[in-house]
Amino acid sequence: MIAGVPRSRPPSAEIRLRVATASDRSQVLAWNSAPDVRARSLDPRPIDPMDHVRWFAARLADPLTRMWVIEVQRRAVGLVRIERSAPAAPGRISIVVEASARRGGLGRGAIRAACRVDGGPIVAEIRSDNLASVACFENAAFEDAGAAFDLDLGPPAPGVRRFVWRSTHV
Repeated sequence: MIAGVPRSRPPSAEIRLRVATASDRSQVLAWNSAPDVRARSLDPRPIDPMDHVRWFAARLADPLTRMWVIEVQRRAVGLVRIERSAPAAPGRISIVVEASARRGGLGRGAIRAACRVDGGPIVAEIRSDNLASVACFENAAFEDAGAAFDLDLGPPAPGVRRFVWRSTHV
């Protein structure tokens, strides 16, 4: 578990990350299926539950993927995932936080904690109109990758901004 993440939440609220398990699958589907999450996702289509079962099992089994459930006061409130296409490739980060737990720095704290554990480099791709996520990642020490990106990922999709975190950013 990762604890003691700096945050702007009430002093009693402590952000923890715990490794995701198969028992988290249904909750992760519920978080990711929320209409406001789908609307801000790079792929806004509804999630097929059977596809999610296969996807979640594959992510848990993949040695290049790390997934943590975000907990506050021992209550699961979200998931942060970093996955790689190859051992030396940059990680790609994704986060979902339930609506009732958003704001107050929880997402930023979870992102920072996951990045510190992973070590980077880590890439975030965010829809340009998702201003809350853009601000969250910027506040978590991610830098706009701009047009000149040295990790050889090619250009981002239209309407998508790319950010990068490196261990030197902290």
